[in-house]
Amino acid sequence: MVGLKMSNIDEWRDKEPDEESQQKVKTGFKAYLKKSMGKIPFAQDVVALFLLFSDPEYPLIKKGIAVFALVYFITPLDLFPDYIPVAGWLDDACVIAAAPKLYADDIKPYKGKANEWLKDNGFID
Repeated sequence: MVGLKMSNIDEWRDKEPDEESQQKVKTGFKAYLKKSMGKIPFAQDVVALFLLFSDPEYPLIKKGIAVFALVYFITPLDLFPDYIPVAGWLDDACVIAAAPKLYADDIKPYKGKANEWLKDNGFID
């Protein structure tokens, strides 16, 4: 699979995440992760996407998929609301599992830093 790093940047023109979506991720991510931490087995992938999104060196034009996936994760109203047992987290897991695959090589360094971030922010020991 070819990662976004190898893709033609022109394919991403006019698809930059809007300011409102970026702000939603910046302000809601940690709080939502704290609320759901014990319920999700995909925390490392979520944090890797958040670190990619937060990296000022990573091109904004390529952050759209990460923003979509993170907003979908932190928004309680999605295909199956999070309060529905199993299904509520299953749709989030599918979106989060798909997004890093689309980033292929681009996501690898962020996955390596995800556990460190989880430790530094008090999510794991």
